[in-house]
Amino acid sequence: MRKILHIDTSGEQGMVCLSGDGALTDVIKSDNQKEHASFIHEAILDLLKRNATDIQELEAIAVTEGPGSYTGLRVGLSTAKGLCFALNIPLITLNALELLAHASAELHPGYFIYWPMIDARRDEVFTAKYDKNLSVVLPPQAIILHSGIFKNETDTGKILFSGSGSGKINNYIGSGNFTAISEINTVLSHCRMGFNKLEKKVFVDLLYTEPLYIKEFYNDKNNT
Repeated sequence: MRKILHIDTSGEQGMVCLSGDGALTDVIKSDNQKEHASFIHEAILDLLKRNATDIQELEAIAVTEGPGSYTGLRVGLSTAKGLCFALNIPLITLNALELLAHASAELHPGYFIYWPMIDARRDEVFTAKYDKNLSVVLPPQAIILHSGIFKNETDTGKILFSGSGSGKINNYIGSGNFTAISEINTVLSHCRMGFNKLEKKVFVDLLYTEPLYIKEFYNDKNNT
């Protein structure tokens, strides 16, 4: 069995999980975003211990690269890098928006467009757009929501907006054939997508890989 440790501290909820051949073995979560740094190391130790798994059994670490909380992304990636260096195993990165799109399609099939959105404060979101086959229609980017931004979009077919930023669209979209779901569990998608990259040997450079911020960090008390 090929075991992967998964790390996601990109959002309000922190997560570490263990998978075997792409199937979820166990997961530990934290709902306190401010404590991601203290949560992650203890959670990894607890996760491995309660599943009788030696850390040397891990074949890779899969971490969410972003976009999301700037501090959370740095915490997750630095932890993943440190483990990979120490264990001499590959690092796998997963895009938070792609994870949301895949999880949305698995949990809520039948939509024409999957449109994940991550809250970026105020009227801004990190977003990407995927068709029913999960091919990229709009690549990951930061956009500022405004009146008319979704003009004609709801005439193209059923749309599912998902993620922490999806609740904002109600202020900018009228009636239409769309649904917005803010809570989407991406753990199973993290396991499957991480394993797929392990099988295909899609790894990133430990030295040069950085979080996917999408936009520059700025000093703002509301920015995490």
